[in-house]
Amino acid sequence: MRWFWLALLMCGALLTPRLYAQRTSALIGQALDKQLPQAEFKFSGTLPQAIAAFGDMTGVRIEADDAVYDALPWGDLTTFHAEFKHQTLRQALTAICQKLGLQYDLQDQAVHLSPLPALQRLGRRCTVEELQALDLLGRTPLEAKELSLPAVKLLALIDDRLEKSPYAVENRAFPPQNKTTLNVSRHSTLLDALEEISLQTSATWYPWGQTIVVLGKTDQICMQLSKRISTRFNGEDVSDVLLELSKRSGVAFQIQPGAVQKIAPQFRTIRLVLDNATIQQTLESISGFTGLAYTVTDDGVRIYTPLPATAAATTQSN
Repeated sequence: MRWFWLALLMCGALLTPRLYAQRTSALIGQALDKQLPQAEFKFSGTLPQAIAAFGDMTGVRIEADDAVYDALPWGDLTTFHAEFKHQTLRQALTAICQKLGLQYDLQDQAVHLSPLPALQRLGRRCTVEELQALDLLGRTPLEAKELSLPAVKLLALIDDRLEKSPYAVENRAFPPQNKTTLNVSRHSTLLDALEEISLQTSATWYPWGQTIVVLGKTDQICMQLSKRISTRFNGEDVSDVLLELSKRSGVAFQIQPGAVQKIAPQFRTIRLVLDNATIQQTLESISGFTGLAYTVTDDGVRIYTPLPATAAATTQSN
């Protein structure tokens, strides 16, 4: 019997952190839907200052990762102005995110801010003009008469809806004869409809100045890999280096299981000094040193151990 009760106590200890996280998440959710303590609140400053102000006002922990500041025009010094009247914290966060090209999600102990996928795909800091483009796309309804329509027709509709703005769609992915069809929601905004292209097809998009560029995913990923970095890797494990390059580029790296373990131990440690080098150039250097190969796919970069020449020849002949 003593062992039985001990087992129960141990299970309870294991479950406690999860239950605590669920309770904390629920409390944050409730706080999001409460009106701000100040009926009228004017803000002018940077995002870190806004996070601190709303945290002090509501007790809700709000976090922004480095990717947020890497995406904004002037990083953590990017300023904005906002006025809130009789709004909840959720409404205030939604308005701020729309203006800054961000999104938020409720995690176990905090509200987490991250860049919109379109900003992540840029591979550089956005401009104020591009933030304004995302804001316009996010508040303009699509008003499609059909909920299933060819991608070419959808892009033409979005371009028409932007006619009175300085922005226009540049379609590099779908030639006129292309028959790819997309499904959209009845209440879609232009931003929603464009994101469906990324979700449903092998194409994607991002804002570039006054242009909404639509292109193949592999072309877009190659653009992100052309991002230049200056850093030093001084005896770091190749897995850690690849993880860092993935973060810097915003591209998912998929490493073949066992590929790193197949590298000879003396070649798993990377020493590199990068001075304004592209991510792709860095990958080429790592590939030449370790023997790993990589290829760009619609989902990111696949890193693998190439087959020996004799094995590859046997595979092809079969």
